[in-house]
Formats: sequence, structure tokens, C-alpha cells
Amino acid sequence: MRFLSSFAPALLIAGFGYPWSVLAGTPATPEITSQGFRLDLEQTGLLRQFPRIRVRVEAQERIEVLQISERSYEVDLASTPERAHFRLFGLKKRPKSRQDVTLDFKNYINAKIEQEGQYSIHIHVVDEERQSADAVLQIRVTAEKPEDERVDTSSLPIETTHFTLQRIGAGEVTGARGLGITWKTVDSAPVTIALTKTESGAAKLVDLLPSDFDGVETKTQLSDRITNTEGVEEIKFATANDKAADKVFAVVNRETPYILKVETSETRVTPLGTTVTLNGKIKH
Repeated sequence: MRFLSSFAPALLIAGFGYPWSVLAGTPATPEITSQGFRLDLEQTGLLRQFPRIRVRVEAQERIEVLQISERSYEVDLASTPERAHFRLFGLKKRPKSRQDVTLDFKNYINAKIEQEGQYSIHIHVVDEERQSADAVLQIRVTAEKPEDERVDTSSLPIETTHFTLQRIGAGEVTGARGLGITWKTVDSAPVTIALTKTESGAAKLVDLLPSDFDGVETKTQLSDRITNTEGVEEIKFATANDKAADKVFAVVNRETPYILKVETSETRVTPLGTTVTLNGKIKH
């Protein structure tokens, strides 16, 4: 009886579901898992409008290498000094020495894939104990939705509402969350702002003419106008004393196109920083 009782604690611990690797002191190998979809199934989306597609990487012994490869593109996100790579995967900084990180491949697919077809994105992670894991993200990019998913919007009238976008100092742009855009002040004299897409936000940003807003009357016309216009990374314009009046731009966020026309713009200095307010109409 004494012999059996001396082993009872170990038997009880194992019975509560602890991995034998933890009990034995062996580090767990890294894991790569999908979020909201099956990693073993091909994911389909529209060209330049691929939806959010997130993959989580976990490494108990901390990430040493996180390599992404697709055709001629190859980068180790854990070691590259070029921050431009981070935005492609929804990151703000290098994931080196972190135990977990979530990658969003939407920006990469929309920025790097220019033709419809099937593509494979390889993910390779190595932890500080030199243990590794691999996964392949299979995607299909199409130029248009399958016939059974298409909706004829040519006869649907466009919806027009009012919008107000405002930023106080370095705070968040209120009213812009559904649009996936933000801005920063780049010239304090006329209060010139640089309008950009937020990280993991809008898929496309387009600079347009005032006449483009009035000329769009149906949802199809709006979609065609954005599709046939080259996207930009930022749009700069002054905002002080209604200088942004009649400024027109469009965005695509979560597969929905929007076109905005600024009617008034106001700037004022407050204790919290310069406040920029844009008012106008939006069609979607």
C-alpha cells in the first residue's frame, strides 16, 4: 500500500489532461491554426477584394523564424528590418520572441496577386528550441463572383446619407470605422491631411473628381467607377476654412464600395490638439 500511494500524485496529475510533453519537460512544438475557416480547404475571394483571412501562429518556446513564401515572394517576418512587409500581414512590428501572433493575409493577397487563379502561400515557423511547423494556405482568386452568388444591382438605386468624420489631435478618426480609413496632419498651416487606409482596413482608396459623385446613380455605376480607377496609398488635401469642400474620394471596405463628397471642412486648435472635421454626403 505504501508503494502504490507514493505514485498516486503522479497518476492524478496525468489524469487531469496535462500533456506528457509538459510533465516530462519537453517543449511543445509550434502550432499553426486557422481562424474561422478550415486550413485544409481552398479559400475563394474576388480579385483586389479578398476578405479577411487570419492564421494564428503559436510557439511556447517563442518565435525565432516566421517565413512566408508565395511564388517569388519570400520574407522572414521575425528578422526583416523592412516595415513595409508587416502591413501586408496585419502586423505592427516584428513577431520575433513572441509566443503567439495572428497574421491576416487579406492585404497581401489584394496587393500582390494581380490575376485570377490558384495560389499557395507557405508558412514556416521555427521556435527558439529549433522546433518547427509548416502550413500551406490554398487560395483561389476570381475576377467575379460565381453565377449563383451574383446579384443584379444595375437597377438598384444608390443610397445617399450624410457623414461626419472628425479627428482630435492624434486620436482615432470617429465616424470612419466602417470605411477602413484614417488620416494624419502633414502640414499645420493650411491643416493639410493625408488620408490613408487603416491597417487591415479598406482594400482600395481612390481619388476622384467632384463630377464623379453626381454622376453615380446606381450601385453598379459606383462599383464600375472604383474598379476602373487606379487605387492610391494616400490622398492629401487642405481642410482649413472649407478648403476641402467638393473633395471626392472612394473606398472599398469589406467588399462594399463607398463614394464620399466633402461639403464643409473645419479646423480649430484645442487643448487636446488640432481638431479636423469633415462633413458631407456618402453614397453606397
